[in-house]
Amino acid sequence: MEIEHRPDFKRFVIQVDENIAELRYQKKKHVMKFIHTYVPDELRGQGLAGKLAKHGLEYARENGLTVESSCSYITKYLEQHSEYQDLQA
Repeated sequence: MEIEHRPDFKRFVIQVDENIAELRYQKKKHVMKFIHTYVPDELRGQGLAGKLAKHGLEYARENGLTVESSCSYITKYLEQHSEYQDLQA
């Protein structure tokens, strides 16, 4: 499954047929704030939220951004993946 960045809508998405899993963010200067992760019922249990989280964090790293999170999923992901703790603002 391909992850698509839709910067005009400030989100990363995985689309399967008509179902869309997404990671939404806000960006201000050099800070990317993750605000919401959503995976529809039809796509749950496939690890899509984790794939979106990893992709969003890698995007931040590649672009020299620090990260903040008001999304409970991303906050937990950051706690469990120490390799991304250096990105936190």
